[in-house]
Amino acid sequence: MELPRTQYSQEFRKESVKFFKESGLTLVEAA
Repeated sequence: MELPRTQYSQEFRKESVKFFKESGLTLVEAA
């Protein structure tokens, strides 16, 4: 399965933001 570079970049960025938000919320709740 070969994805266009731009599409892969957008998907990766979206997942990264999602992961960062979840991690950030976890850190805030833990504080």
